[in-house]
Amino acid sequence: MPIDALDLKLIRCLQDNPRAPYSTVARLTGVSETTVKRRVDDLIADQIIRPVMVANMYRLGYRTRAFIGLKVDLRQMMNIVTQLRSYPETTSVTITAGRHNVNCFVVLQTLDSLTRFMLERIAPLDGVLDTEITVVPRVVKVFADWKVPEDAFISDEDFGNEDDTLTPYDADWNLPDSGV
Repeated sequence: MPIDALDLKLIRCLQDNPRAPYSTVARLTGVSETTVKRRVDDLIADQIIRPVMVANMYRLGYRTRAFIGLKVDLRQMMNIVTQLRSYPETTSVTITAGRHNVNCFVVLQTLDSLTRFMLERIAPLDGVLDTEITVVPRVVKVFADWKVPEDAFISDEDFGNEDDTLTPYDADWNLPDSGV
């Protein structure tokens, strides 16, 4: 589904106030409530946006956060990321270029839980050659806080060629849907 300037405005409105009724979004974007509902339904169906509830992990008692960089055997990389993605402790898993091939961010209740995670979840994975843990004492911005930049609201004419068509970021990977 090609994305246009109205879609970006709708996304930004919903990012600013996810619980806003469609009538409010319609007023803010200058289109009908029916258009807002249809466009938002299409954005959800095409996996451009996902309606989610984001819990405050810290207030729920998950106070230990860490980045784990993994150097892995490339022949095992997809098996490793699939396994990491299945763990409830991981909040993100990325394939990277650089010192590590794979990075994940984990959230646990204690430092002892982090040690157990490393011993019981990471150590048994075939193909992990090396790891580096960076404990995060404080998070100041999370992915859920990212918003479509307002300068992205360009005219529809600028969306005319194939190179400007946006698609779901993970459509090329044969990984199971995370449900998030």
